[in-house]
Amino acid sequence: MHRTLLFLGWATAIIIIYATLGAALPVIAKQDLTPRSFSGIGYINDANHTNNRRHDSMYTKCETSWASPTYSEISGLINILKAKTGKCIQKNPVGSKCTTIASYVGADAGLCGLFLESVSCADFAWAIETIRSECGNIAMQRAGGIWYFGQLRAVLF
Repeated sequence: MHRTLLFLGWATAIIIIYATLGAALPVIAKQDLTPRSFSGIGYINDANHTNNRRHDSMYTKCETSWASPTYSEISGLINILKAKTGKCIQKNPVGSKCTTIASYVGADAGLCGLFLESVSCADFAWAIETIRSECGNIAMQRAGGIWYFGQLRAVLF
């Protein structure tokens, strides 16, 4: 009897740990992630030169957890991003090499990668929407993750 209770205690603990950590583990989205109308990535090599180039390495990495922003927070963030025009530029040369492009309540959108690389703000907004649609957890009403495009990353956190 004692062994049975001990086994049930360990089994319960393993299930709880799996259920708790399982939601926070990153996964690669399984859907076709070919951008619908991605206009290309513009990055700045220096102050006077912009180069537009498409990258073949575009995909989503999902990192949704209970710490991720809610759907309503993400909707507000996307509205802010859609209002931006021109280029969104990664301006942080040190540390995380990420620049927060927009924030809304508990949702933040960051652009990460090489210093002074940029993407059109419309494409950046599209990438954040893609993270929401590919990584959203309906039961949790939350989404979080990274959209990789070449040497840049759009991060929803």
